[in-house]
Amino acid sequence: MDGSRFGHRVDVMEQRMDAWETRFDAAVGSLTAQISQLGEQIGTELPAIRGEIRAGDEALREELSEAIRAADEALRQEMRAGHEVVRGEFADLRADMHIGADETRHLMRVLHEDVIERIARLGEDR
Repeated sequence: MDGSRFGHRVDVMEQRMDAWETRFDAAVGSLTAQISQLGEQIGTELPAIRGEIRAGDEALREELSEAIRAADEALRQEMRAGHEVVRGEFADLRADMHIGADETRHLMRVLHEDVIERIARLGEDR
């Protein structure tokens, strides 16, 4: 191979290497800029995302609180209704007990009068 042809090939290779180096530097510079831009976007969007998460968390807390309050009120109403039923049954039981006590007193008077009458008859028979 002659020297001029070899020198020409070296020149072509150097030109190609320079072109590749230029493209590589441009690609690295572009990638660096994109990474920097991504970092800036993350830096600006991250607080917004955190704010959205907080808002969602607060909304969920409020929704759960409302559900708990509603369930609590429903339970209280059921307890009041049950209490009223028990009070009604207790009142009925007290009324039945008073009737039973009145009947017992009446029977005791009848028995007492019967015993007094029998004692009186026994005294007459003597």
